[in-house]
Amino acid sequence: MRNKRVVRFVAVLAVGSLLAAGCSDDEETTSGTTTTAAAASNDRGNVDGTLKIGKLMPQSGDLQVIFESLSVPVDIAIEEINAAGGVLGKDVEVAEGDDGTSADIAKASYDTLTTSDKVDVIIGPASSGANTALADKVKADGVPVCTGSATSAALSDLDWGGFW
Repeated sequence: MRNKRVVRFVAVLAVGSLLAAGCSDDEETTSGTTTTAAAASNDRGNVDGTLKIGKLMPQSGDLQVIFESLSVPVDIAIEEINAAGGVLGKDVEVAEGDDGTSADIAKASYDTLTTSDKVDVIIGPASSGANTALADKVKADGVPVCTGSATSAALSDLDWGGFW
């Protein structure tokens, strides 16, 4: 029972941190018009104000064995957030993508999450290699990305534009 509470706490904390980062006040004012930096650079986002989280996790590939460990805490946190009234009174939505423990698969899934699914933030990918492959896309698209499992120190040296 204690383990379940700890997992829930960590999951809620992780998603809460992600939500705070994804919803931070990152506004620029130009000629009397206020827009967020990410919105100014692309057409993402749900026009009804619903927060949509992309889960880019290893449903296949070498890291598939940790998929549930990464996915279940996020699902629990989102269930609890929605049960408590959601974000700004609306349920949080989820779109899933497979990072495949592969740069190519992660790029394709990332593209689907950002263009078709129009997610506001992405949790994942799991591997350092997949993260490295996405750095330029993340910076260009302005989509906040948070991974709890990529461990390469070199990731900190990449230019993520403040979105990783």
